[in-house]
Amino acid sequence: MKTNRRNETAKTAPPTDECVACGAEDSYVRALTSTQKEFRGEPFSVKHHHWKCSKCGVAVLGDAEMDEAMRATVAAYQCAHDLLTAEEIRTARERMKWSQSQLADRTGLGIATIKRLEGGGVVQTETNDECLRDILGSALNGAFVFMHTEKFGVGEAHLTELWDKGWTPPVEVRDHEVALDACFDHPCFA
Repeated sequence: MKTNRRNETAKTAPPTDECVACGAEDSYVRALTSTQKEFRGEPFSVKHHHWKCSKCGVAVLGDAEMDEAMRATVAAYQCAHDLLTAEEIRTARERMKWSQSQLADRTGLGIATIKRLEGGGVVQTETNDECLRDILGSALNGAFVFMHTEKFGVGEAHLTELWDKGWTPPVEVRDHEVALDACFDHPCFA
């Protein structure tokens, strides 16, 4: 994953060298805070960082902290509405060893949409969320590991539990001979 040097620096440096309230120099320390945010008319309590003056206690947010607060608010909204969060989408895609472009191709969503969703700044529609869940399903519920039952020694009861919950491997896996041997020849899939 590429890192943006400017954003890295912004996350570790206060917005100014001098406190905006008392004028003290080099007095800001980065701290975690919990604040009430509103998103789409709903209140959420979210945790994010801010800069606090060690002399007078005034807190300020730089660009990076405002972005962090916004992403935390979006994630809180997604959790409250049973939508995938940016972290869940990114983690599932990485488990499948797909690039963002490959996920875009498989879902029919644009690459820019995938990047925005993984960046945490936007909320997907319910339709897009269902599409992502369908395509990433095996990685989201941990079944990615269960496809390799012999290697990881997963028990039959756990596979049956997944099957009972409606899990089916994605098309790419069903077409793969090794996955068929490791997965569908297992007694619980008989």
